[in-house]
Amino acid sequence: MPHYDDTYDESLIEHLAGEFGPKIAEGVRPESSVSFTAAYKHVLIEVAAEAAQRRENFLETIDEEARSIESAWTDLKDIFAALDTTIIPEWHCESFTEQLDAVTQRRQRTIQQRDSVPRFDDHSLCAYLYENESWTYPVLTAVARTREAVSLERSTRPGTTNAADPGRRNS
Repeated sequence: MPHYDDTYDESLIEHLAGEFGPKIAEGVRPESSVSFTAAYKHVLIEVAAEAAQRRENFLETIDEEARSIESAWTDLKDIFAALDTTIIPEWHCESFTEQLDAVTQRRQRTIQQRDSVPRFDDHSLCAYLYENESWTYPVLTAVARTREAVSLERSTRPGTTNAADPGRRNS
């Protein structure tokens, strides 16, 4: 496969060594002394099947991540649907923050309970999946930005709000 080097920026032998190990890669070198025996073929088939299974597992992890993000997005849309302003009235502050906390907790559980993926821990998988973004954790970032964007209107005295309080930060 002469195009392999140009297409993948590594030789087929380098790729096989990285994927299956140097012993397997040695067997496909044209100048190799390793014979393509039935035993070698059997080992090659086994390591290829294991690699395919790892890819299947990784694809399932990606699908689970997509479902988790979609679920969180739906939860956040439902929370936002009840709002008509970025000022959360006092009577809704507790419920609003509890709902955001629940989304955060579900997402944290999803990340922490995820099946292990070879070469990745929880953080490095998220870093890999979202490497082209300015954040690593999309749901947690969305919740944090929501908390920054809204103003929780709390009363300083019964029957009043702190909307005119000069020390209050409006975002």
